[in-house]
Amino acid sequence: MTPKLRRPLTITIIAWLYVAYVPMMIPAWLVSGARSMPAPFFWTVLEGKRLVIYYVLFGAVMLASGIGLLKNKAWAFWLTMGIQTFGLLNIATVVLLPGREARWERFMESLSHSFPSEMLDQSLSFLKTVMAISAAGGFIFALAVLWLLWSRRKRFLEFAAMYAVSAPDAG
Repeated sequence: MTPKLRRPLTITIIAWLYVAYVPMMIPAWLVSGARSMPAPFFWTVLEGKRLVIYYVLFGAVMLASGIGLLKNKAWAFWLTMGIQTFGLLNIATVVLLPGREARWERFMESLSHSFPSEMLDQSLSFLKTVMAISAAGGFIFALAVLWLLWSRRKRFLEFAAMYAVSAPDAG
């Protein structure tokens, strides 16, 4: 008798992190939007409406991915792999490609408009530190999630296929 195949626990945890990401980030998005704070994005800086569109699209894709994983959809597995790869490439582009100093200065210049002049020096110094820690943490997190996904892909995809056959009307 073969043991019953189940979704890997790590896939379930990643799925719930993705689902929880959107409501947790809404306050941060509202604050950054209200303060007109830009965000680095590959070799450019997103601001204003472009940043809002990015947040909405990224949140929707994260939510779809998390829900799809919870519903045992194979496409959601590959979407999650794509999201994490996208994140790695974005961080690598911002941090590693030539011209990073100019991009960083452009980003800091955009950011400087978000703070009152009396807070500017302290705020930018603090933000440089936070951005460096965030980039490093984001890179490590994306690598870890990619490794966890890749190492459990066979079991999840087998489970998703079995689930699709046994519950064709589910989800």
